Amino acid sequence: MIFLSTQGYSFLRGALLLTMAGLVSRLIGSVARIILPRVIGSEAIGLLQMVYPVYTIFLIISISGIPLAIAKLISEQIAYGRPDEARRIFRLARTLLFGTGAVLSAGLYLFAPVIAERFISDPGAALPLRALSPAVFLLSASAAFRGYFQGIQEMRPSAITQVIEQATRVSVMIILALHLMDRGVEWAATGAALGTVAGGLLTLALLIIFYLFLPRPRLPRQTRPDRLKSSGLSAGQIVREIYRLSVPIVLGTLIFPISHSLDAAIVPRRLQGLGYTVEVARALYGQFTGMAMALIHFPCVLTIGLAQALIPAISEAWARRDYTLLKERIANSLWLAAAVSIPSSVGLYVLAEPICTLLFKLPEVAIPLQAAAAATIFIALAETSISVLQGVGQVLAPVRYLVCGALAKMILTYSLTGLPQFGIKGAAIASVLGFALPALLNFKGMYKWVGYLPNLLQLAVKPAIAAGVMGYSVGKLYPWFEAISVYLFSYVRLPFTVAAGLLAAVIIYLLALVAIGGVPPRFLALLGTSRSRILSR
Repeated sequence: MIFLSTQGYSFLRGALLLTMAGLVSRLIGSVARIILPRVIGSEAIGLLQMVYPVYTIFLIISISGIPLAIAKLISEQIAYGRPDEARRIFRLARTLLFGTGAVLSAGLYLFAPVIAERFISDPGAALPLRALSPAVFLLSASAAFRGYFQGIQEMRPSAITQVIEQATRVSVMIILALHLMDRGVEWAATGAALGTVAGGLLTLALLIIFYLFLPRPRLPRQTRPDRLKSSGLSAGQIVREIYRLSVPIVLGTLIFPISHSLDAAIVPRRLQGLGYTVEVARALYGQFTGMAMALIHFPCVLTIGLAQALIPAISEAWARRDYTLLKERIANSLWLAAAVSIPSSVGLYVLAEPICTLLFKLPEVAIPLQAAAAATIFIALAETSISVLQGVGQVLAPVRYLVCGALAKMILTYSLTGLPQFGIKGAAIASVLGFALPALLNFKGMYKWVGYLPNLLQLAVKPAIAAGVMGYSVGKLYPWFEAISVYLFSYVRLPFTVAAGLLAAVIIYLLALVAIGGVPPRFLALLGTSRSRILSR
C-alpha cells in the first residue's frame, strides 16, 4: 500500500476523489461562463461581477478557515481514541458556523441597499445582493460538515456534494436567469444569483444525510489507553483553539490576492514608463494575469484536493507520534505534486504558442506564459508543504513565508517590469520567485519541525529527466502532427495538433518516468492492486 497502511490508502483515495471532483466542478463552471453571458447579456453579467466580491467577503469572514481547523482537531481526537470528543468539537464548531453564518447572512440582506449605493455605487445591485444573502448561511453550515468529514478522512461526501452543488448552481442559474430576464437586468442577475442559493441548500441537505447515515469513525488499533479519556478542554478553550488555527489560514489566503492588487497598481504604470500607451499596458497586464496565470494555476487543481486530504492525515500521524507514517505521507504527497507539476510546466513552455492561439486567439500570450511556466512547480510544492506545516500545528510559519514571497515578488516586479529587455516578462519572472521562496522556506520548516529531508533524486531529478525527454520529443513530433492535420483534419487543424501534442506528452512522460525508475514502488504496488481488483470483478 502506498502510505504503509489501509489508512494511507484511504488518504490517497480521498485526495484523488477531491481532485477529480475539483476538475469536474471546474468543467461545469466553464459551462456557465460560456452560456450565461449569451443568455443575460454583458450588463447583467457586469452586475453579477459587482456583487460577488461583496458576497465573497461576507462568506470568508463567516467561514474564516474554520473547516480546516475542524479537520485538524477532529483527526487528532480520532488518533487519540476519543471519537466522542471529536463529535463534541464538531458540535461546537457547527454551532459557531451556524451562528456566524446566520448573523452575516442577515447583515448582508439588511444592509444590501446601503452597500449597493455607497460601496458598489449602483443601487441596482441591492436585489442580487439580497438574493445571495441566504447562501452565506448555507455554505457556512455546509463548511462545518465538510470539516468533520475531512477530519475523519472520509472524503466522499465532500467530493460528491462539490459536484452536485456546482451542477445545481449552474442549472438553476441559467433556468432562473432565462425566466426572469424579461423583467430587466436586475432580475436577470438576481435569477443567476439564486443558483448559488439553490446549490448551497441542496449541498447542506445532502451533507446532513451523509452525517446521519454514514458509519461513525472507529478507533485506531494503536490507541494508547491513557488517551481514551476526555481532553478536558472547555467549550471556550475549544473555540479559542479553532480560531488559533483558522485565523492564520485566512491570513495566508489573503496574502496573494493583496499581492495581485499591488501588481495591478505596479505593472501597468511600469509598462507605461517604457512608452506603452494606457490601452496597450492594460492589455499586456490582462494577458499576463487573466490568461497566462490562469493556465499556470490550472494543473495545480491536484494540490487543492491533496491539501484538503493531507492536513487531517498529517495531524493524525503527528498526534499518534507515528513518525514513519508521517514522513511516508509527506514524501509521497510531495512526489505526487512534483510528478504532476514538473511535466505540466514543461508542457506549458513547449506548447505555449499553440495553446494560447487555440484558447485565446492571442499567440502573444505565450511570452508571459513561457516566462512564468516554472511557477506551476512551486505553486504545487508550496500548497502541499503548507498543508504539512499546518497539519503539525505550525500555522503561523507558512503565513510568514508567504509574506516573504509576496514582498520579494513586489520588489522584483517593480525592478524587472520597468526594464526594456523584460517588460511584461519581468512580472512573470517575479511571480516564479514569489512562489519559489515560500516553497523553499516551507521545506526548511519541514526539516526544522518534522526532521524531513526530501530525496531529491526521487522528488525532482527523475521527474525532471522524464519531463525533459517529453518536452524534447513533443517539440520534434509537433511539426508532424501539423502536417497530418493539413490532410486529415483541415477544419479542426489547431485543436487536433494541440490535442495530439498533449496526448503524446502524457504518454511519453509516463513511459520515461517508469523506465528510469521514477515512480516509487508503493505507487506501482497500488496500481497493481487496483488492476487486480478491477479484473476480479
